[in-house]
Amino acid sequence: IDEKTLREIAKKTGGRYFRATDLESLQEIYDQIDQLEKSEVKTIDHSEYRELYRYFLIPGLGVILLEIVLSHTRLRRVP
Repeated sequence: IDEKTLREIAKKTGGRYFRATDLESLQEIYDQIDQLEKSEVKTIDHSEYRELYRYFLIPGLGVILLEIVLSHTRLRRVP
């Protein structure tokens, strides 16, 4: 691990560098992190929609086309 680079990155970004060598030091790091300032995270909900209009559009256009064709034949009027 390149600790020097990690420390520089933490310094430049306003963060902190932690290194845990055993379970006890890891727990101490967790405790320090818990004491840090907590900030609110904004989330955006995203929904995916599946367009279903095509299933109705094609038959609808077919019915309109059929009506146009039939209106120009003998079936102009329904008795």
